Amino acid sequence: MGDIGAEKLKNNGTTTPKSFQIRLQDCVFDT
Repeated sequence: MGDIGAEKLKNNGTTTPKSFQIRLQDCVFDT
């Protein structure tokens, strides 16, 4: 999941900081 989230962030460089933080936390909690 973490990798997928990271890839999505790379593909969508225009994501909002909020989305970025949520995805970051999601990756941390997922691992």
